[in-house]
Amino acid sequence: MCCPVLKTFISSSSSFDTGTLPLFDAKVAFPSVEEIVIESMESLKKIWQDQLDADSFCQLNYLRVNSCGKLLNIFSLTMLERLQKLDVLQIWSCIALEEIVDSQGLGAIQSQSQITTEPTVVETSIKLVLPKLTHLDLYWLPKLKGFYCQMVDTEWPSLKKLEVYGCDQVQIFALEFSSFQRTNRDDQIGIGINCPLFSVNKVRAATFPCLEELELNNNDIMKEIWHGQYPGDYFPKLKVLKLIQLPEQSVVHPFLFQSPNLERLVVSEASFLEPFQCQGLGDKAKPALALTESSELRLSELLESVFYNLKILEVLQCSNLKNLVPSFVSFENLTTLEVSACPELINLIEYSTAKSMVQLTKISISECQMLKEIVACVDEDVKDVIVFIQLKCLLLRGLPRLASFCSWYCGFEFASLEEVIVMGCPNMQIFSQGECSTTNKLQKVKLTVDEDEGFWEGNLNSTIKMMFTEK
Repeated sequence: MCCPVLKTFISSSSSFDTGTLPLFDAKVAFPSVEEIVIESMESLKKIWQDQLDADSFCQLNYLRVNSCGKLLNIFSLTMLERLQKLDVLQIWSCIALEEIVDSQGLGAIQSQSQITTEPTVVETSIKLVLPKLTHLDLYWLPKLKGFYCQMVDTEWPSLKKLEVYGCDQVQIFALEFSSFQRTNRDDQIGIGINCPLFSVNKVRAATFPCLEELELNNNDIMKEIWHGQYPGDYFPKLKVLKLIQLPEQSVVHPFLFQSPNLERLVVSEASFLEPFQCQGLGDKAKPALALTESSELRLSELLESVFYNLKILEVLQCSNLKNLVPSFVSFENLTTLEVSACPELINLIEYSTAKSMVQLTKISISECQMLKEIVACVDEDVKDVIVFIQLKCLLLRGLPRLASFCSWYCGFEFASLEEVIVMGCPNMQIFSQGECSTTNKLQKVKLTVDEDEGFWEGNLNSTIKMMFTEK
């Protein structure tokens, strides 16, 4: 539905003077509708009237609201109760939207005595539940201040995918939203108060029991992803985590990285210097991941098991990143490592981390102008062979200062390596100072991804030397 001047389905001629005419009212019923798309209705201020036909919209499973510039909210509390079958909710580019559920509805269930001119703490037993919702997408809602700006308990029993993009004014998660203060009669809904997008109950574990994919993208002035005490296991099934365009001085607590099933981590366009630096280890140290004023991200008491199940790690466009992970970090189940456009990165990983990557099948490193080597050895006595038993593809591209894969005298075994591409690496004179063993699966080193021909002089070291000499 893309009707910029449409105001309502059915109305009397005089009703257009109200200024808040709903799109759907009691005069129209949709008992069987399953999908609704509302787009570019710039005059629309309210979608649903509070009083509707008893069966209307109860079958709705897909709702998208896009580019409705005057909407302040999407649902009322009474409307939310009808949406027991809603599966996908997408709200895009509604620049005036302040909350998803209209918290003005709370006033209807509170006694008049609670409304005074003195500050009063309001307690309610409201619970917000969308039992069938699996996908929630919030895109470019610059004035959003909360899902529901009152003290409520929220449950997300079926949610699998959550995307939050460009919601600059809101805290994403808070452990509990225990009370709400009203200051006067005119501030009954509390929209001026900074309330979290998602508040969770600290007593009940697994507030998001089914969430598998979380993307936080382009929240330019977002101050906190998590507010409150460390939450524990609220994301037990999280598999994919994407942190994109995080601002400087944001706070990212380590619960995001400690899901036991995390398989893919994407960090893109961030201001991190060292995303997993260890500081202050000890029995009394508490997990704390924070981006300081010097644009340095520090992690205290990083558990060795944090990355145990991680399978895909992508680090993209992190302009201040100098070190990827400290030497004690292991990636025992990592299959894909991609690093691109990190101009300050000097060394990718250290010897001990490389030794742990026994499941790695693909390495892709590109456009890192300061990178000198892939595997760094800080201990001169290290001479053990590093075995990449599953590695099939190695891509090194746009690395003008890369001198070698490893500059120390440790050997490498590549039992499965089939494809090596080295392009835009003019200073690479040798693959490694140590011996490099491959099988007959590798027959050439290519200069471009698409070319069929390549170079081969019997082993990687001789081939890289020959390629460098011919340049």
